[in-house]
Amino acid sequence: MGEYDLIISNPPYVKAQSMRKLPIEYRKEPEIALAGGSDGLDLVRRIILDAEKHLRPDGHLLLEIGHNRSTFERKYPRLPVIWLSTSSGTDAVLWVSAEQLAEMSRPLVQ
Repeated sequence: MGEYDLIISNPPYVKAQSMRKLPIEYRKEPEIALAGGSDGLDLVRRIILDAEKHLRPDGHLLLEIGHNRSTFERKYPRLPVIWLSTSSGTDAVLWVSAEQLAEMSRPLVQ
């Protein structure tokens, strides 16, 4: 299995529509550092898909997704994450175990 106990990521997560509305100081940053695609989850999806391969069985993923909690929960209804409280609220940073990521990728038994 994987070799890491913990993966921490703060990928680009700004939605395409929001990119056009960013304050001027944010737009001075390279677009690749902020743009997360149409729903803000382009790279988040890739991390969720690949993290299990790189984590040890008892490992964890700490992932910042901006204020995209509702979109994330619609995309991953079977993934029981813990939403961490930050200074900006409880919809921006999640904690999930490798075990939970593995369970999510298993097919549902009919």
